[in-house]
Amino acid sequence: MKTKMSVIYDYEPEGRQRNMWFVIDFMEPIPWMEKTMYIKVSPCDYKDVYEFQDDIIGCTILLEELIITHRGPEYLGFNLQAIHDRLCRVGMDPVQMERFIIQAVDVKEVLTIAQINFVD
Repeated sequence: MKTKMSVIYDYEPEGRQRNMWFVIDFMEPIPWMEKTMYIKVSPCDYKDVYEFQDDIIGCTILLEELIITHRGPEYLGFNLQAIHDRLCRVGMDPVQMERFIIQAVDVKEVLTIAQINFVD
């Protein structure tokens, strides 16, 4: 699946950079008919929060909708069924989604656990 990934950052009061969101922009439709999807985390662009393009239809991905995968520590898994169901419950059309927005700390946590499990 063709995607474009970005890390959106801001600055803490003392001036230190803080990664806020991991953003996946989809260049083709999300395969909602599948229950799960795995994406290889590839090199990302780093963008200041003020560069964040907010006119793309997207949704937030919750930690519990991420999947730790056996494919390798560089893969991020998504429970598409759970995401689809949540979007429908709140009246959003999943087919319109072009972007996933994930808290950077959630991505780090899942990839760290995957790396630990993959090595063991």
